[in-house]
Parts: sequence; C-alpha cells; structure tokens
Amino acid sequence: TDDTDAIQRAVYELYLNHNPTQPFNRLEIRVPAGIYVLTNTITLPPYTTLIGHGASKTWFIGDHDGPMFQTMDRAGNYWPDITGAVYNITLSNFTAYSLTTSVENPAPIIYADACQKFIVDSCRFVGVGSDLYNNQGIIIRSSSSITTYNTEIKNCTFDNLYTGVVADF
Repeated sequence: TDDTDAIQRAVYELYLNHNPTQPFNRLEIRVPAGIYVLTNTITLPPYTTLIGHGASKTWFIGDHDGPMFQTMDRAGNYWPDITGAVYNITLSNFTAYSLTTSVENPAPIIYADACQKFIVDSCRFVGVGSDLYNNQGIIIRSSSSITTYNTEIKNCTFDNLYTGVVADF
C-alpha cells in the first residue's frame, strides 16, 4: 500500500497545529515498526522530528523517481526558491531504501536545503546500486543568502549508494 499521504498528513498536522511563536513546543512524529511505501516526496517543514522504532524495524521504501524526503521553509518553498532558513529538522531510527534508478531525474534519498540544525541519527540509507550516480544518500545544499550550519549525521550507515553525503555549497 502507499503510505505517502498518511505520513505527509501527520507531518503537516503537527507543523500547522502548533503555535508558530513557540516552535520548540512541537511534538515528535513516532513511526512504529513496519514497512512504509512512499510514492512521492515527504516534505519536511521547520521543526519536524521524525523518529522510527529502529533502523532494523522501521523501513521507508521510496518507490518513485525523486527524493524520499526534502526540507522546505516555513512559507512552503522548496529549493531553489527557499526564502528563509529551515530550522531544527531531526530524523532518526529508521531505514530509507530508495528503489529509484532514474537517470533523467537523479535525486538523493534526502535533500537538506538551507538547514540550520539538521540532525540525522541512527539511520540506514540503502540504494539499488553504487555504480549509479542517481543513488545518493543525503545532499546538503546552501545558497549565497542562506547558510547551512549545525548539521549532524551520526551513527548512520550508507549501503549500495554512489555517495553517502554530499555538501553542495
């Protein structure tokens, strides 16, 4: 089954239903053990925390061409149209397995754009072939007007990918 809409709805409801003047009070999204099929990109607004039950127990399977996860600013803009920094994104305790083999639309598992405090902890990233340029783990991007900083990628593994992490500044 396709779990994209349910997961995206949970992210948006969490983001939209909290006082924007107190963003640190936002709750975490805890994803139980299981396999979740994503047929489109999950967008991550500021202050999103997505926690699985463990890298061996919670799996996101990306069954589409494009990133599995992509950050966006608080106005809903994506790269390259981001107008403000993306604050406090935390992803932890899951496996992200990308099935993409697209040469026309290469994309990583995660695009982390203009992030200020981006944390990925205890995750596993898996692709379908390390010889394919389109199989990449995380691409971190910055612009001339919005600096990316305080990025932590810890206790993660990258398997069968062309690159694990790329910083494109």
